[in-house]
Amino acid sequence: VEIDGLIESFRKRSPPPTQEDYDNALERLFRDMDRIRGRTLNSVKFELIHVECDGIKNSLLRKAMEIVIALQDLLATQLNDENNRIIQRYKEIHRRIGVEPSTPEDLQRLKEYIDNVGEEMSELADAFQHVSAGNELLHKYQYTTEGDDFEQYWTAYEWPKKVTQVLEDSDFKYREYRN
Repeated sequence: VEIDGLIESFRKRSPPPTQEDYDNALERLFRDMDRIRGRTLNSVKFELIHVECDGIKNSLLRKAMEIVIALQDLLATQLNDENNRIIQRYKEIHRRIGVEPSTPEDLQRLKEYIDNVGEEMSELADAFQHVSAGNELLHKYQYTTEGDDFEQYWTAYEWPKKVTQVLEDSDFKYREYRN
């Protein structure tokens, strides 16, 4: 079994794999590895021959573990990409609401944007929840998140607080500017 081809066909399937699909695939692989360990004998004796099965057993287990790691890496990459998009959207919101209006028209545009940003924040919270669920899935199967991905996750976690603080400051500045 060529692992790269298997992972690529999993990634490219239509519709794209969901976290449930990843969970099912990983669960099946771990179950199969347990079956190989528990049901496959290390050797088999027949009347005239003795067959050693350790090599085949270990090869199957090694190949299954390579597939598990490749699936986990694929999911981790997808979650990291989604996390990057979330952070970029938060940065854009932060940039737009942090602008000091110089004209009444700018102030009005800022006010309209701030009034409508709640919906986008809600979408971002849902997207981050999806990333969190994916990370929980990875941890369920003892996947160790790389340091950069771990830091990036917590960076995305902190963005709503930063944006909320700027929104509160903007609301105060808006009232101050109007007066």
